Amino acid sequence: MRSSYGLQRGIPSLVVFAAISALLLLNSCPSHGQRKDNPAAYACDSKTFNLQDAGNDGATLASPNKRKQLIFDEHADFSVLQGKKRIGRISLSHVSCCIEAGWAPDSLQFFVMWSGGGGVGEYYVRAFRIEEDKIAELSAPKKVAADFKKNHSCESRSNNLFVLGWTPDSAKIFLVPEVYPTGDCKQLGLFRGYLMDAKTDAIVSIFGEKETDQIKKLSRDAHVVVLPHDSSPHTP
Repeated sequence: MRSSYGLQRGIPSLVVFAAISALLLLNSCPSHGQRKDNPAAYACDSKTFNLQDAGNDGATLASPNKRKQLIFDEHADFSVLQGKKRIGRISLSHVSCCIEAGWAPDSLQFFVMWSGGGGVGEYYVRAFRIEEDKIAELSAPKKVAADFKKNHSCESRSNNLFVLGWTPDSAKIFLVPEVYPTGDCKQLGLFRGYLMDAKTDAIVSIFGEKETDQIKKLSRDAHVVVLPHDSSPHTP
């Protein structure tokens, strides 16, 4: 996971806290990195932004068909352009670092992800669909967060939520909720992979940690969400 980067449950607590302390010092992500060049990016096809990038030239992300753009503006929000027309603006709250944005292959859907608490968390995801010249927010991130929280959560902290991306046909979005990876959480770092129908926001499949890690690797290599043929999804 992005927040823990190799931390595994069962590591001695001093090592865990030392690693977490180091991560907390990372309050920004590399500027304008693509997934293939930037190991700090979580999604399989995305661009990262620092807070100091807001309003700067180059703080933009074009859609795959080059007809739309996300612009990280001077207010540290994302303006959405269709051609030269601004059709919406996405406001982020409690932004600390690690801002990331990405488009679906169909150029009609996009996400924004960010942390409100440094390199470890709190990670948030919002996803949207463009319908003609209007923007509709997908409910999938909220539904995943609520479903995961039923069985996995930390009493003293909120869970993290990440997005990996969309399937090649843009019909499904893959989200990864994670228990906050600090020693005060009994299930620290536990995560699941949720494959969601992008139109209906219905849960299609839930994957365990091993399957999710495999999907993450395949997807980052392909820059779209790839599901392994020999993996059987299940509901933990």
